[in-house]
Amino acid sequence: VYTKESYTSTQKDNPPQQRYLELLIEGARHFQVHEKQIKFLESHECVPRPKPHEFKSFGAAPTDAPLLSFEKDVSPFNGYDTPNLRLAVNGKVLEVFVKEVEGTLFKNSLNFFKQFGQRVELALSRVMYDPKYGCPESLEECTRELSAYIEHNLRHMSQVNASIDHWKIIGHILQEYKD
Repeated sequence: VYTKESYTSTQKDNPPQQRYLELLIEGARHFQVHEKQIKFLESHECVPRPKPHEFKSFGAAPTDAPLLSFEKDVSPFNGYDTPNLRLAVNGKVLEVFVKEVEGTLFKNSLNFFKQFGQRVELALSRVMYDPKYGCPESLEECTRELSAYIEHNLRHMSQVNASIDHWKIIGHILQEYKD
């Protein structure tokens, strides 16, 4: 890559996320990288993974919110064939009206859920694999902590793509947890 000699970056170097560093360490062990390199990665500064009490959520579903079915009340509302997108996460059903949100990042999110599905725990744990939680194949393999962590990450993504104020909790969905 060529850059002008006069170019000066205004960005400060930030340490990697703990999740990312753990992925590197897991991969290094798998491929039998020299122990000295693994020790270097283990001693590298990182931004710690948030603790469960630090997780942010979309809030609790209203007490009078209806119990919804994934097949009937979530899955058909994909944001392409309907004006709204519904997602199931951590026992809640979230809804956003697609035309109310602008921006490429949100449109990319819409494409993501079309490709990976509207069960957020399963979709995000596949593409944002975290060694601490693994990659569940079904909702029954999800712990309460993993579901809260995934909701935290979805909320963060919604802040980044400027859709946070457009999401509404419209109901509950049955969800059994591993624990």
